[in-house]
Amino acid sequence: MSLLVRRVNSGAHSVLRHGLDRSFNLSIRQHATLTIRVATHQSRALTLNNAGLVFGLSAAFACGAVIEGIYGPSKPTAISPRSASSPISPDETPRDPIALVKEPVSLNVQTATAKLTENELSVAATGKSPESHSVQFASNSPVEDQYVQVVAPGVGKTPWCYWGVLDGHAGAATGILLKSTLVPYVSKSLSQLSTQSASPLITSAIQNAFTSLDADILNTAQKAVNSASSVSAAALAALAPAIAGSCALLAIFDPKSSVLRVACTGDSRAVLGRYESAAGKYVAKPLSADQTGFNAAEVERISAAHPGETGIIDPASGRLLGIAVTRAFGDSRWKWSEKFLKKTQEDFWSPAPRKGAITPPYMTAEPVVTETQVVRGERGDFAILASDGLWDHISSEDAVECVAQYVEARKSGKFKSPVSSEAKADDSYHVVGGKPFTLTDGKYVEWKATPEHFVVEDGNAATHLVKNAFGGSRRSLFCSVMSAGQPLSRNIRDDITVQVIFF
Repeated sequence: MSLLVRRVNSGAHSVLRHGLDRSFNLSIRQHATLTIRVATHQSRALTLNNAGLVFGLSAAFACGAVIEGIYGPSKPTAISPRSASSPISPDETPRDPIALVKEPVSLNVQTATAKLTENELSVAATGKSPESHSVQFASNSPVEDQYVQVVAPGVGKTPWCYWGVLDGHAGAATGILLKSTLVPYVSKSLSQLSTQSASPLITSAIQNAFTSLDADILNTAQKAVNSASSVSAAALAALAPAIAGSCALLAIFDPKSSVLRVACTGDSRAVLGRYESAAGKYVAKPLSADQTGFNAAEVERISAAHPGETGIIDPASGRLLGIAVTRAFGDSRWKWSEKFLKKTQEDFWSPAPRKGAITPPYMTAEPVVTETQVVRGERGDFAILASDGLWDHISSEDAVECVAQYVEARKSGKFKSPVSSEAKADDSYHVVGGKPFTLTDGKYVEWKATPEHFVVEDGNAATHLVKNAFGGSRRSLFCSVMSAGQPLSRNIRDDITVQVIFF
């Protein structure tokens, strides 16, 4: 049975002005499909109270449901338009069964583009709140990425803007929970400060909100295990967001001062595009640094915290005891003791402890926070936030160039339609650097998006960026990447979520 997720809160992007103590009701109703609703009234399922987290998450996590939060759309992927038993409409002419087998229908540029735009969102500028574009495209089912964008109280309880990319791994549970909790935790922490607070205090408030939320997730799971005599749905629901994990990239903007802060936990990345008159173009300025074993500062930090433990970070893969990131929410196998992990494994059906772990915790959810004074106006800055599914295929510099081409096309009105540019398509996608695209064990199929292959034909800047990352004018590459479904898609691309913000 398919799991259809329906957004109930139509005011997902409204200003959050009246405090942050919210509650969410998870109710499950079985109809033609199983619908999971998240409502914003009193509930026994998940309650935020004084920045503490008490949650009895539904066993829907174990079912692989995508649960819709209140901050931005996250449509389910791979929902069949008709069940196997559904009748054919009288007005619909059925295809010849032999033709269905011998003449499979493939995507072309138009249908592939339509598929990509199913989960796009454009939000116009209002007052001092910037315009933003978002898109998400899944590889996993359910999708493990989530994103948020909302206006909520900031320092001094004044309205600030929040955008976030939440890149889950080892399951969707942690990202789903962060979607509904990360901004409220950060907003509550910031709103307790006065408008005269110095930058270090603001940074500390953001970091404390991240680590408090992670501690609440882990502590709630531990309490559920310690209080249960045997496995139960409630215990598994509490364990789910602790066992899975998620990176978190949160951009926080004060419209009054035009200061942008970016908090990064994990390897999602933020980059600023800024127009420089001397260069005559937009240039890329990093707003975050990927937190992996390839980051020298991260290696130094972890080595200092675990002296004498050699081999915990593999220099070849950049992995920390097998995981690709060095900071994340959840990921209890890198944070709990071996003794407790064995209990969860034996009694609560959980994964085994990590081999080589001696002195946990090895990971933290504490973010690195950067602060930037943005330029606003006709040639104002723009920011790109994206999960690593984008950065696997395009550099920060080329991503900024790609959005810059979109900006210029929008000013001039010179967008090209996929039909008009089809004749000039470059289909030599199968060769890069003189070598054909091939799949090797443990790796994605590799290709890189570069400016000579960029096309400008989409009204949403995030969609424009993903289309070009997936091939651009290399139409066969783009259609092939868009065509791959589960489980093949995991060899080709990761979940991908992109937000572009125009200041």
